[in-house]
Amino acid sequence: ILSYNSGVTLPEGCGIWLNDCSSESLDDAVNKFSNKSLNCIKNESLKAKTFVSALHNRDNYRSDVFKCFVDLLKSEGCHE
Repeated sequence: ILSYNSGVTLPEGCGIWLNDCSSESLDDAVNKFSNKSLNCIKNESLKAKTFVSALHNRDNYRSDVFKCFVDLLKSEGCHE
């Protein structure tokens, strides 16, 4: 159960998204979740884990941070 404002990305069809964080929306989301089959929850969890593991790993983090520093240095007039 995630808020659209969280900035988290999940694969299509995974998770339950909250349009707002009101108690009514949260209550509806919990009810939707509790009505899912255990097999459905397991499949969504595995799909989300695989998706997140592919995007958020050390190599990607290292590459993103390096690119950020290079871009910052370039914007400050520094050369590689």
